[in-house]
Amino acid sequence: MAAVSTVAPLWAPLAWLGGGWRRDVLLRIGADGCWAEVRSGVAAPAGATRLPGPVLPGMVDAHSHAFQRAFAGLAERRSGTHDDFWSWRDRMYAVASRVTPEQLHAIACQLYAELLQGGYTQVCEFHYLHHDHDGQPYDDGLTMAWTLADAAAEAGSFTHAGEQQHTSQSAVSRQISALEANLKVTLFHRHARGLVLTEQGELLNRTVAEVFAKLQTAETLLSDSTSKPSGDLRITAPIGFGTIWLTPRLQEFGDLYPEIRVELILNDDQVDIGIVLLGADTRAEFINRAFRDYFALPDEVADSQPPFIALMYHGRDTGAYELPEDQLAHFIAARTEMMRTGDSTPININLADGKVLRFCCTALPDGGRMLSYTPVTDLVRHGDAPERAEHFRSLRKGQRPPFPDRRAAE
Repeated sequence: MAAVSTVAPLWAPLAWLGGGWRRDVLLRIGADGCWAEVRSGVAAPAGATRLPGPVLPGMVDAHSHAFQRAFAGLAERRSGTHDDFWSWRDRMYAVASRVTPEQLHAIACQLYAELLQGGYTQVCEFHYLHHDHDGQPYDDGLTMAWTLADAAAEAGSFTHAGEQQHTSQSAVSRQISALEANLKVTLFHRHARGLVLTEQGELLNRTVAEVFAKLQTAETLLSDSTSKPSGDLRITAPIGFGTIWLTPRLQEFGDLYPEIRVELILNDDQVDIGIVLLGADTRAEFINRAFRDYFALPDEVADSQPPFIALMYHGRDTGAYELPEDQLAHFIAARTEMMRTGDSTPININLADGKVLRFCCTALPDGGRMLSYTPVTDLVRHGDAPERAEHFRSLRKGQRPPFPDRRAAE
């Protein structure tokens, strides 16, 4: 029998094995991430994780072009009279000719993580990226192929870790790479079937486990010796956000801190912070009107729950951003990457009407995102150079900066 990992075994009441359904199936995971034992007719052992329903083998994605995930949904347009396979092909090659190994790695990690979440455990890549953006072949003809293999390995190993930590697979990958660089050691052997800890990785893993066990013991002792928090807590929130997201969580908060008296004030008029909730598919739900007002988003568009990228393009096409046109593509790509990875670093967004919004992204446990747009105009503009003061005063009076409306240009 293959070496078994320390992960608790799984037990399913029904599973598809050998071309038929089998009952009472025990599944043990090997140290290499593959199945070490699969047996039917076995009573659930103590400590096993009971799966809630029938279990199927992982599916195979038999035809994949990973880099095309980068423009999925962006190549079909209702505007214009010429939109067919050949126009799609032109846009596809425009991406293929510019994508770098680093970008392909990020794209493929995202795709493979999505495949795993959808029940696919194997993928067959039809791969034809062999030249850099200058048209020159890479020194190693397999550069992009190795990139895809690394992405598959990381997606398989880091996706589960990301789910446990309520963050994205790519964020876990970056943190591991940064840790390896800081320690100047390799913590994982990376290959197409997954990740395996190196000797240094095993040592670090054991040490961290011991440290966390001691910290947990100390935390328990300290919490038992201190009184629980008490007092009054007043929360003001938009009606939609407070009703949909906040109120259901207050019950759990009350169970944890029964001595805290919570006063919840729901009023859209008192809150000018734009709150947008994104589902796991990045479709937007607008908690209040602030975002619509800041970006002149029509109600019919907002009510259709557009994806996040459509909101970015709306701002671009209406000239909402105080940015030169040649910087818009990079700006949109950077904001989209922040949303995708759940990067919570706050940034300022300068609008063409002189307003400044502080944008912040928060990853939610269900895989979605909460986006906030806080007005900080006076705080930021107060520090601008005096010679620009008249410029911003004119913007607040409704004048537009000299950036073209892209829709008019089209």
